Amino acid sequence: MTSEAPQRSEQRSWIMPVAIAMLVCICIGCDQGTKLVARDQLAPKQWVEVVPSVFSLTNVENTGAFLGLGSELGAWRAPLMVWLPGAVLFGLLGYIILGKQLPSNQRLIMALIVGGGFGNLIDRIRYGSVTDFLHLDFGLFRTGIFNVADLLITTGMVVLLFMSFKAKK
Repeated sequence: MTSEAPQRSEQRSWIMPVAIAMLVCICIGCDQGTKLVARDQLAPKQWVEVVPSVFSLTNVENTGAFLGLGSELGAWRAPLMVWLPGAVLFGLLGYIILGKQLPSNQRLIMALIVGGGFGNLIDRIRYGSVTDFLHLDFGLFRTGIFNVADLLITTGMVVLLFMSFKAKK
């Protein structure tokens, strides 16, 4: 083996961190862009059926976390809804960018979660609430009102869970 192999590996070591950073930025951009359209085009609490009885758009400001939990925290709201999630997100971002012990596919899936988390964090910092605007109703299965960031976070978590169960087999 020549000394060229380690040199090529070192030259490519920037690819994954750049890919992760770009994916996080794309996730944030998609989330913030769709929320901007929702705030601009939908009056507060207005309902627009896209697919009758299945898929609706509405504009709801969520001052809490998942399904409004924690909206009544008072003075604890900023530490628990902004500072703590911000610290966790920056820590997780550093871990997936710098931590080479994770497989590339897991690092990219975790970037979806981080991107979604930052999308909601930006809303909390800018507006004091998170803009939710998507609603699905399949009869027996009905979602709360959510946004693209929530979709990214949930998708990332489900894929990571699936990957962990698959790895145990």
